[in-house]
Amino acid sequence: MILLVTIAPSLNIYQPLTYAYTGDPGHIHVGMRVIVPVANRLVPGWILSLDSSSAYTGRVKHIVGIVHDDYAPSLPM
Repeated sequence: MILLVTIAPSLNIYQPLTYAYTGDPGHIHVGMRVIVPVANRLVPGWILSLDSSSAYTGRVKHIVGIVHDDYAPSLPM
């Protein structure tokens, strides 16, 4: 199963990007840092939301890595 994940990359991009995650959904959560491909390089980013719906129809790249650390910022509600 592919989980669509909205990520805010650590770049001057003003919109979040959608990526695919094929691992165990229990291993990721909102606020977690990940490594994602943007153009021809890998950049860190933060997970903004997890969405398994099929409403998104564009192309998606896969998350390359997950950064396991104790710090995860809380998102404003």
